Amino acid sequence: VPQEGTSIVVKGDLLERWVNAFRDFVSTDDTRFYANGALIWADASNGLNLRAVASDAYRLAKAQLNDGLMAEHIEDSSVLVPKKALDELRRLCAANPDADYRLRWHGERLFFAVETENYLMVSKCIPGKYPPYTSAIPQKVNFSVSIGLPPLLESVRRVLLFADKNRIIKLGFDGPVLDVQSFTPGLKEGEEVVELAAPVEQPFVVNYNGTLLTGILNVLSGSSVKASWENVNRPVMITGEAEKGLDVFYLLVPTRF
Repeated sequence: VPQEGTSIVVKGDLLERWVNAFRDFVSTDDTRFYANGALIWADASNGLNLRAVASDAYRLAKAQLNDGLMAEHIEDSSVLVPKKALDELRRLCAANPDADYRLRWHGERLFFAVETENYLMVSKCIPGKYPPYTSAIPQKVNFSVSIGLPPLLESVRRVLLFADKNRIIKLGFDGPVLDVQSFTPGLKEGEEVVELAAPVEQPFVVNYNGTLLTGILNVLSGSSVKASWENVNRPVMITGEAEKGLDVFYLLVPTRF
């Protein structure tokens, strides 16, 4: 392993939580080769944190680990790590959660390494510049909705049974309730009603791919989920309940019903 670049030591259980927050959102078949990886970097400008962004063109995940980090050397560089390397890192951390792991990477040498006692993994990183993602993040949140996570997830799963091949569901927010609908024209139709934590001021309707939405809800923590919009034609920002030392949010683009 080249003895250069950023070097950070992290506990296995914390590292596993961080990787689990975004690894399922890493693209593997994007025609842009430089988009098939997770963008990883460290920032020490306001306390040390480890950051990652991953996107499959329809969803985006951004995860920031703020706890349990020890910096050996920090450089202003980032790397694009392929999903296979992240899957191996997650497997290793799950098997040895109490171990200390040294993460090393270098933006020009294009390597990402994981070191612990009696183990070393070195992955070649993806060359190129990661697609610009900041423009997709809402610059201003104009309205938000809080919903119980278990009832929302179960309702979306059941209503998806009635969806057509495009897997689209319709979410209608009106007063204190959320109406979840999906159908296959001429064959079947499903609808469920979920209570909101607080009524919305103005009714509105949004459409999303139900399978992609389920994938986000599955990795959220806590008992409630918060959805925030700049406007209904822009990606929705989805967050779960706060976890100690870990800040995560997800974006999901709307679709046509």
